[in-house]
Amino acid sequence: MKDDVPNLHELLERILPPLKNSSGLQEVVRFDGLFKGFTFRANRPKKQPNLLSFLLSLPFIKAIEPDQLFYPEFATVNSIGGKWEVPTGIFRMQAAAYNKQASELAWIQPNVTNKDVVVAVLDTGIDAGHPDLAGNVVGGLSFVGEDPLADLNGHGTHVSGTISANNNGFGTSGVYPGTKVFALQVFNKLGTGSTSSIVGALNWLATTGRQYKIRVANMSLGGPSSVAVCNAVTYAISAGITFVVAAGNQGRSMLNSSPANCAGALAVTSMSDYDGLPGGMATPANESDLDDTYTDFSNWGSTITASRTLAGP
Repeated sequence: MKDDVPNLHELLERILPPLKNSSGLQEVVRFDGLFKGFTFRANRPKKQPNLLSFLLSLPFIKAIEPDQLFYPEFATVNSIGGKWEVPTGIFRMQAAAYNKQASELAWIQPNVTNKDVVVAVLDTGIDAGHPDLAGNVVGGLSFVGEDPLADLNGHGTHVSGTISANNNGFGTSGVYPGTKVFALQVFNKLGTGSTSSIVGALNWLATTGRQYKIRVANMSLGGPSSVAVCNAVTYAISAGITFVVAAGNQGRSMLNSSPANCAGALAVTSMSDYDGLPGGMATPANESDLDDTYTDFSNWGSTITASRTLAGP
């Protein structure tokens, strides 16, 4: 809905009940924050074209789009073994360094002491009991009706570990160990979410996130191009939150996928790295992607996205 809607609830209470009776409209979720809108089901298929035409004719309606499916973005991670597993990307980003005198092969930076920056992880939730994340998970909310601090899927916990896994001598270590994370659960245990679950989380971030010290949001997820998702991302950015999002792992242009195509979000593409070092000298015999080159599964940007696109191992 348009930004200048004066009273969303009063407006919807006036227009929706007659549409329920005449067209079978069933309201599902209402968004009242910086992003204003609602989701609905059209339960009478024959009435749907007239219903959509009527809604689009209303002066306060900005756009209507399907409530589409979104999914986490999965990718394999190379690691260097020893006392614990350290992803090669941690070395490449200089969050770890080789230590040839140590049996564990790596020195990793100590846990962060800055507690004033929290990272929101929009994903399947976070396992707050995971030993590598002990003390790092500061809260959570679910937009799919499950426990955001249980994570029965695992993807959100994996992403949170990449961000903040503690330097504790076992398991793995994150890019910035000890960083505080906040779970915004937008996918269920099967790894399925929707436009509405993501927009709900983004709207909460835009209106409330900074009260929880959230300054960065991670979205390792993707789906069809969505005006609603991009508008909600824009509102949250305007509220002072930086977005880091996956470019996607389908080997195609990211311009057709949200949130990667949302202006203002930092989109991360993928590059291969097998040893955590520059030089391109570590390609295994069984790999088609050469060391220190782009991975064949990674989505890519264009000249219009170059200023906000990054590549990471």
